[in-house]
Amino acid sequence: MNFDKIENLVLLSKNGDEQAKEKLVQEFLPLIINLSTRSFINGYDPCDIQNECYQTLFKCLAYYNLDTHRFVAYATNAIKNTVYYLIRTSVKKSDTEGSKTLIFTDTLENLITCNIKGIEEGLISKATSEKLEFAISNLSTQEKEILIFVIAYKNSIKDYAKLRQMNYSTAVNKKNIALDKLKQHMCSSC
Repeated sequence: MNFDKIENLVLLSKNGDEQAKEKLVQEFLPLIINLSTRSFINGYDPCDIQNECYQTLFKCLAYYNLDTHRFVAYATNAIKNTVYYLIRTSVKKSDTEGSKTLIFTDTLENLITCNIKGIEEGLISKATSEKLEFAISNLSTQEKEILIFVIAYKNSIKDYAKLRQMNYSTAVNKKNIALDKLKQHMCSSC
């Protein structure tokens, strides 16, 4: 590539000369063809890759500042980076959108089986939680209070006894009675 010739073509292209723009494309054509034929991007054929490269070349032409650096290096890096970016995004998407998604492997079979088991467990736990809610609704206010204080908030029975100013053994008995009632309601609905 003749760098001075390309700089002159860029200057003419920025001033609106269409023939200079076409000659500029011809200068970059070997690079663009080389990149597009060497690169495989899922969902793109070589013509698509070439079009992406041309778009990048024209963007470089629009944003190029003649005073800062050489256009050849600027455009070449931008074109290569565009192709590399397309390759990276293609690789990232290949697990979810590529040909690998159509293959039914052992891993996929195990995953599907695992999800089915999860659904069954979810339904069972939902039914159990509904039974538990019904059983709790049948307890007295004081029984609910002691179970929430000890089990849900993970406090000790000793703390509950101090809070309610009762003997420790009385608090233990109330908790055991509440748990027994809860067990009976849970088993009666089976």
